[in-house]
Amino acid sequence: MREDKMTLLRTLWGTVSSTTPTPTPTPTPTPSAGFSAKVIVDSKWNGGYCNRVQVTNAGTSSGTWAISLPVTGTVNNAWNVTWSQSGSTLKASGVDFNRTLAAGATAEFGFCAAG
Repeated sequence: MREDKMTLLRTLWGTVSSTTPTPTPTPTPTPSAGFSAKVIVDSKWNGGYCNRVQVTNAGTSSGTWAISLPVTGTVNNAWNVTWSQSGSTLKASGVDFNRTLAAGATAEFGFCAAG
C-alpha cells in the first residue's frame, strides 16, 4: 500500500496493522436428540382404558427422554416409566433400563386410567 494512503488510514483509524486478525473459530454444533411419542390404545371399556406409548428418538444423538401427554380421567397405574399426573396431563420419563435412547431407538411404556 502506498505510504500516503497508510498515513491517511493512521490518521483516520489510528495505528494500522498489516496482519490479518485470527478468526474466532465457529463452534461445531452439538447433535441433538429429538423425541416423539405414539399412543396405542390397548384396551378400552366403560369407565377406563389402557394405552401403550412408544417414545422414539428421531434425533442424531442419544438422549434422556421425558414427555408430557394429554390424558382423560385419572391414571391409576403405569409400567416401565416414572410418572406423575397434573389435571389432564401425564408427565413421563424413562426408568433405569429405558431412560437413555440412542438415535433411532424406541422405548415403550404403558398406563391404565379410569374415566
